[in-house]
Amino acid sequence: MMDHLNTPICMSELWGAISDMSKQSCASIDGLSLYFYIKHWDLIKDDMLEGMQYIMEEGLMPTTMCKGIIFLIPRMKNF
Repeated sequence: MMDHLNTPICMSELWGAISDMSKQSCASIDGLSLYFYIKHWDLIKDDMLEGMQYIMEEGLMPTTMCKGIIFLIPRMKNF
């Protein structure tokens, strides 16, 4: 029933995850924006896929990939 969860990640699945992200997203903790990943996809796609497949096979993810930054922006009343 859930055998598809154990299959290796394929390039189309990885590209689908990247291209479905919000285009208004800000840079991640590594300083790279979604625009970077889309613009340079042809250069980085093989390394990205290899990295994601390693994470899935080994079950290990670097702690830096588990971090995020939340910015709280106060609301301002209309002037």
